[in-house]
Amino acid sequence: MYHAASIFKYIMEPNLFKQLQRGRKTGQVQIQNKKLTCLPAELCNMSNESYDMNWWECVPFKKLDLCNNEIPVIPAELSKEQDLEVIRLSSNKLTEVSALFELSLIKTLDLRHNLIKCLPESVNQAGTLVELLLNHNQLSSMPPMDGLSHLEILNLSNNHLQSVNLTGASLLKQLDLSHNRIQVIQRDSLRGLTQLMQLHLNNNHLT
Repeated sequence: MYHAASIFKYIMEPNLFKQLQRGRKTGQVQIQNKKLTCLPAELCNMSNESYDMNWWECVPFKKLDLCNNEIPVIPAELSKEQDLEVIRLSSNKLTEVSALFELSLIKTLDLRHNLIKCLPESVNQAGTLVELLLNHNQLSSMPPMDGLSHLEILNLSNNHLQSVNLTGASLLKQLDLSHNRIQVIQRDSLRGLTQLMQLHLNNNHLT
């Protein structure tokens, strides 16, 4: 009787099987520039598959890079991969990313150059997040971010934002709000950002 991974090998694109097999050995999966229109379902079950490898060769799945594809939605099932720390999804067609903020160890989210119009309230569940890149999207507003107590780098440039409130992100060091539609910075909106070293506000509607 074939092991499940052996069956996958014959029905899955060979290159994808090799990528997943390598990912179980290195903890990293990188599938760029493949015109993927959905997240491969196997990525939501990495922790439970050995892909013809011995169990002692498998390491936790920590890094995922799917940049430069055509993925519109991140399925909720990805939130099961709780070892993920770094996810890069720039230059896709993403509109729905809620599952990403339910990953308990996530540190870096690269969501640049997508079609995201709003972030879910669950953004505050990602308390381990250190770097969040959302530049070149379609954001017109941001939810409160008082749960992101470890966030150090936030790029919101080239969106449609008219205001922001980042009072909870007390460790923020780099903040880019350039190329938005911000007309005024409220006195309390950046309160408590005592670690801030870089702030970019150019190309807004400030007076």
